[in-house]
Amino acid sequence: MSRPKLYSIRFLMLVVVLAALSLLLAPRSDRPSPYLSALSTLSAPTTLAATCAMTSCGRDKEGRSICVPSGTPTNCKANRSGHSCSMTNC
Repeated sequence: MSRPKLYSIRFLMLVVVLAALSLLLAPRSDRPSPYLSALSTLSAPTTLAATCAMTSCGRDKEGRSICVPSGTPTNCKANRSGHSCSMTNC
């Protein structure tokens, strides 16, 4: 390679390294500043998930239907008499 090309490549590499260092070493400020963009506070609204009890239908020792913990995303609803149980997906 010719000497001018080598010097230009070295110069460009030096500029890239200095730019990367300035970005990495710049102080981060978490304090509010009047110099923020108007769009910096714009965000999607948060949504709350429906509550999921993570329960399914099961039976107790007497054979009545009860709700038992499960690893599946379902909600269990057993009637008070223990004759029936229904499940819905979360």
